Amino acid sequence: MSDPFQLLANAVINCWLANPGTVLKIEDPFGTVEAEKINMDVLSPVSGKILTINEDLLTARRGLSPINSDPYSSGWMATIKLSNPAELKTLYTPQYYAYLEAGKNWTGPVPPMH
Repeated sequence: MSDPFQLLANAVINCWLANPGTVLKIEDPFGTVEAEKINMDVLSPVSGKILTINEDLLTARRGLSPINSDPYSSGWMATIKLSNPAELKTLYTPQYYAYLEAGKNWTGPVPPMH
């Protein structure tokens, strides 16, 4: 989850993640995040097998989830062993994602998408 999205959702109440060993196709749901303002499925960005999940997300108390406090680091959800490495080329670069989040506030050239 991105920082702007977690701000929109407000405090995370509960998180469920699929078990390690679960095989995913790109865009398969592998978890659910319940927050004060929204509930959402978490979709896999790539195809592969879940190796590990962030257990801290499953036991965090209301409003104290790492998803809220540090979504890009300690708020990680799962590590996935890729079954189709070519799918990495479909993901946005961090710079392009920042460009999308900035919207009209972006200054400078448009960064590469992939």
